[in-house]
Amino acid sequence: MIPAPDAAPGTPSTWTGDRLEVIREQVVVPFETRTVSDPSLAVGSTEIETEGAQGQAMVDKEVFVDQAGNRVAEHILRQQIVVDPVASVVRVGSRPLVVVSPGSTPEVSHQVISGTATSYCLTGTTATGTQAGPGAIAVDPAVIPLGSHLYVSGYGYGYAVDTGGLIHGSLIDLWNTCDDAIQWGRRPVTIYVLG
Repeated sequence: MIPAPDAAPGTPSTWTGDRLEVIREQVVVPFETRTVSDPSLAVGSTEIETEGAQGQAMVDKEVFVDQAGNRVAEHILRQQIVVDPVASVVRVGSRPLVVVSPGSTPEVSHQVISGTATSYCLTGTTATGTQAGPGAIAVDPAVIPLGSHLYVSGYGYGYAVDTGGLIHGSLIDLWNTCDDAIQWGRRPVTIYVLG
């Protein structure tokens, strides 16, 4: 037989049929996933800030069972959370991607500076505590803040991580291999401050 329509949650239903049982079950409570915009990450990239964790609940149910022992219908009487779920927090990149093909310039920048660039190949610790290497650029912090992401015409991407006694105004110093640094010499460049 078909059970009568369910009553409101927490109110016993009127059942007809072979057998009505009241059971207690432990069930999983799924966790939610929240996303947070992060301008320090590029668009399309994600980073998990907090791992999610499922919770648990105890549920009391009325269960209608037919002659074969199959559950035909059920009605939740009450539910109690015994372990709260922990939400997952995912940081989603919102920094625009900058794609530059040879001979072109970045489409996204906060500042464009006409400057001059020299090149060096020394190794060691930069002013910001990183190791000098590919992409390391020495700047005048009064013009380009340390930590800035840069694109330099003819050189490519790098970060403002170093300073120098001779680096003033719009003059920058780019890290290269020693052979490339010699060939680079001193030349005019356009500096794009990306962030």
